[in-house]
Amino acid sequence: EYVQELFLRTIPGLEKLEIVRPGYAIEYDALPGSQLKPSLELKEIPGLFAAGQLNGSSGYEEAAAQGLMAGINAALKIKGKEPLILKRSEAYIGVLIDDLVTKENLEPYRVLTSRAEYRLTLRSDNADERLTPYGIQIGLINAAEESIFHQKMNRIQNLLSTFQNQYFNPDSEIRQLFDETQLSVPKNRFSIAEILKRPEVPADFVIKLLPDLVMNEMDLNEVAVRFKYQGYLAKENIQVQKMLDLENKKIPATIDYDQVGNLAREAREKFKQYQPVTLGQASRISGINPADLTALLFYLENYTRNLK
Repeated sequence: EYVQELFLRTIPGLEKLEIVRPGYAIEYDALPGSQLKPSLELKEIPGLFAAGQLNGSSGYEEAAAQGLMAGINAALKIKGKEPLILKRSEAYIGVLIDDLVTKENLEPYRVLTSRAEYRLTLRSDNADERLTPYGIQIGLINAAEESIFHQKMNRIQNLLSTFQNQYFNPDSEIRQLFDETQLSVPKNRFSIAEILKRPEVPADFVIKLLPDLVMNEMDLNEVAVRFKYQGYLAKENIQVQKMLDLENKKIPATIDYDQVGNLAREAREKFKQYQPVTLGQASRISGINPADLTALLFYLENYTRNLK
């Protein structure tokens, strides 16, 4: 506080300035996450969307991400379309917003990679593959950008196919390439895909094996990552599918949680407070255990059956 005061008094006209509240003591109000829908629309005020510090987050990237999604969903609402809700397995934006509207955040929220369950899937090199289709769908990507995206996806698919189907025999010429790079020589016939799975083999080694193949460095690195982490990505994809199964089970807005049997009192109160829209979101509310989810799932199955 003393240093701030000394500094500010160096400004002409502020020589006798007195600080009422120091900069580091500034506080701001925030909405509880339970008041927000995953679209960032307020539950109690239809048509009003909130973003940034107002939602309890801190940081420029966090605010920008929410502003983007709030703007998109406000425009979609005006057009009478469904909101765009990014899943936790699709983007860090999805992780950010889901955490804000589902979890109890007792301090300003920042996005950390450790908050995401599917970090191998949420890589920077495949962000365009994950998110550009949404941009095309809602009209944020123009025709030229869409063409560039499809061209890249075609190049990636061609490389994936080539690397899986191009085989080599460890003859003297191939042995020399491995020896020059100080890599152990395969004993049997191998594909490029198989050799890229070895952690010590760099992506650019492919250029030595296929010197005539036209490819750019970014495409090569992206494809190499897919093969190198193929086993881990497959395991993660199984987890993603399990999560998506829960996300696909919608919870009707008209549900009466007092009618759901065998729910713990805390779970009933949390469900009423947060009003989750899917079983997946319900599972991520703090304090909810598997028994509560089972009771809710059983009720939803009966509820749906009775509607039919």
